[in-house]
Amino acid sequence: FPYTTLFRSPQILCPMKNSIEHIWHFFHLLDTLSYPRHLLHLGILVSDSSDATYTRALELADERQYSRPSKARYGRISVFRKDFAEAGVGGNDNVGGARHGYDLQVGRRKLLAKSRTWLLGAAMAPEVDWALWIDVDVVEYDKELVQTLLGYARSEQADVVVPNCMWKTYNEMGCVLRLLLCEEDDADDSNADHTTATTGPKRLNLSI
Repeated sequence: FPYTTLFRSPQILCPMKNSIEHIWHFFHLLDTLSYPRHLLHLGILVSDSSDATYTRALELADERQYSRPSKARYGRISVFRKDFAEAGVGGNDNVGGARHGYDLQVGRRKLLAKSRTWLLGAAMAPEVDWALWIDVDVVEYDKELVQTLLGYARSEQADVVVPNCMWKTYNEMGCVLRLLLCEEDDADDSNADHTTATTGPKRLNLSI
């Protein structure tokens, strides 16, 4: 479809925390998107981090906006820094695998809601038509992700579109398995064709 007439400027939003090991790949994946670069806006919020995520985000943003030809630049990249956590409540002590502990989820979800709400208000601009949330640790997605989501929204007249998030792994034969991430409340334990593994507040349904 004609990008400039149907969908002008999607805003990609991502809250980050202690994400130094993922941030380069996050920007790399954005660069692979086939949607017209000048129509994409990017908003990043770094909060409650003890590593160099904020500094690296600024470096990677500046590289794309000032070290590349104008046609290869994004419409706008905004990098913010604001902390929300109180000591001992989902702050810097809540890093790595420990953040998936079930007893930490209420505090984590509150902080995530605050950070997302703040980022949405700070980054959005009048010329932006859509907001696209992408987690910093996503490993891969199709280069036509934006077109697919926006095309579906248009054809179905949908205001909110949520893609499936898959976890790719390998079995003992080297074959690729794709695990569908879903909320625990949506998991169907009655399906005998699925193997379910519990990982904190979420489950992984593995199709055999």
